[in-house]
Amino acid sequence: MLWLSEPTPDDIEKLAHGLETLPLSYEAGLLERVDDESELPRHLGGWFVDRFEAEIGRGDADFEAARDALRRWQQFDREWTVLAHDPVPIEEGAVVAYAAEVLGTWWGYGCRILRVVDVPTRFGFAYGTIHGHAERGEELFLVQQRPDGAAIYSLFAMSRPGRWFSWPGVPIARRAQSRFRSTSADAMRRAVTVTSTP
Repeated sequence: MLWLSEPTPDDIEKLAHGLETLPLSYEAGLLERVDDESELPRHLGGWFVDRFEAEIGRGDADFEAARDALRRWQQFDREWTVLAHDPVPIEEGAVVAYAAEVLGTWWGYGCRILRVVDVPTRFGFAYGTIHGHAERGEELFLVQQRPDGAAIYSLFAMSRPGRWFSWPGVPIARRAQSRFRSTSADAMRRAVTVTSTP
C-alpha cells in the first residue's frame, strides 16, 4: 500500500488485517538453508545477502532489556517508520505490518513470523514477506548474550525485488535497507539504555 502522507497506526492495523490470509511471496525456509554458514557472499543464487551486528549493551540486565525491546518491536522506533498501536506478539504465524518513508512517500509492507528463537542466551524471530510486498525474502532479528557478557543485536536477511516496479529502484531499496540496519541498532541501544538504567 502507498500513502502520500504519513499513515496513522490505525492505518497500519487495517493493513495488517487485510494481509492475514495472503500467502508468502516466496518459498519459506530461505534462511534456514544457509544460516549455519559463517561467511556468505553478498549475492547468493539471485538473492542479496545481508548480515549485521552491533553491541547494544553488556551484562544480564542489558540482555534482558534487549529481549524486551525486541518483543516490543523497538527496532522500528524511528521517525521514518510507523507500526500499529499494539505490538504484534512474537509468535509463529503472527502478521506484522509497517510503513516506511522512502523519498517522501510512505510504503506499507507486511510480513509473517515464521519461527521464534527463545533460549537462555538468544531471543529473536525470522519473518518472511507476504504477497504484495515490494521485496521478497526473509529477515532474522536476534539478540544474544555472548560469554563475555556483551548483548549483541544482529540481523540476517536474504532478499530480492518482489514486484516489477522494484527492479529499477534496487539502488534506492539497498540504501534504505542499509539505513534500516544501522538505525534499528541505534533504536535498540536506546531502548536498552532506558530500560536497564536505574
